[in-house]
Amino acid sequence: MVKLNSEQKQIVQDSIVEEARRINHEIFAITVCSNHVHIVAGVSEESIEQAVHRYKYSATLALRKFGSQCKIWSKGFDKRFCFTDKELEGKIRYVQGHNDG
Repeated sequence: MVKLNSEQKQIVQDSIVEEARRINHEIFAITVCSNHVHIVAGVSEESIEQAVHRYKYSATLALRKFGSQCKIWSKGFDKRFCFTDKELEGKIRYVQGHNDG
């Protein structure tokens, strides 16, 4: 299993934020940990599956530019939907407060 160091975590975060900006996908919160990423994002024209693939791909390309050649991401992902402002605010707080522990 890959463990991202602090520089790699920043590369991943920057690449995801830049890709979201490029496609006009609002990211409310993002935390990149050593072995996973948390994102709270707004509604998109793309499916969640497409968005996750896009962000994993963007991050992989960015890491490859810095010499990482190993497999980075596992298959799959966890998704949670927010139906109220309170739920959304809770997810944002969780992601902003999350770290590698």
